[in-house]
Amino acid sequence: VTVDGIIPARYKTIRIDGTLRFQPDTDTHLSVDTLVSSMTGRLEIGTADAPIGPDVSARLTFADFGPLDRSTDPAQFGRGAVLMGQTEMHGVPKTPWTTLATYPRAGDSLIELDEVPAGWAVGDDIVITGTEADDPTSDERVMITAIDGSQITLDRSLERDHVPPVDGLQVHVANMSRSVRIHSENPEIAHRGHVMFMHTLDARIHYVGFADLGRTNKQ
Repeated sequence: VTVDGIIPARYKTIRIDGTLRFQPDTDTHLSVDTLVSSMTGRLEIGTADAPIGPDVSARLTFADFGPLDRSTDPAQFGRGAVLMGQTEMHGVPKTPWTTLATYPRAGDSLIELDEVPAGWAVGDDIVITGTEADDPTSDERVMITAIDGSQITLDRSLERDHVPPVDGLQVHVANMSRSVRIHSENPEIAHRGHVMFMHTLDARIHYVGFADLGRTNKQ
């Protein structure tokens, strides 16, 4: 079965005994509470030879049908992907993170990296790590509006300085955008999904974004 577009329905459960694949050259989206692949099943969201390209996106959303029901699912396997067969996910290759060549100050809207990043594009979300020791929330998340080699133009001026507190340290920049994205519809703990790879080592995951997943209490 091929997901070849944006499916508006929200499914409670999908089981894979054969192959469920996402078309790599068009926007795709599947929303499901629980996705299970048996040991004969295969989930394919892009491959090394045909990754989900830079101009399209593939999204798998774990739908929120209310809080997790521990009376029917005491082990809390549900709400997420339980993958016991082959899994291959391959987004567009890109440099996941790099370092700054120069240290920007508050008011700057242009940063210079230590290298020309691969796969970065206009519209990508990036995070410039904070350097204020007394404020652990001093990271800044901005969007790319232009790229010229290693120079990146931001959608707004920075609100903080990003200068190492001592010599010898570097400031990192992470690219948060991926053409493949696995996420929860509702990030609240009692509603979010998770991803489990079980009974197999045949899982190949490259350049995929996982967001708002996992749970802190399995009891």
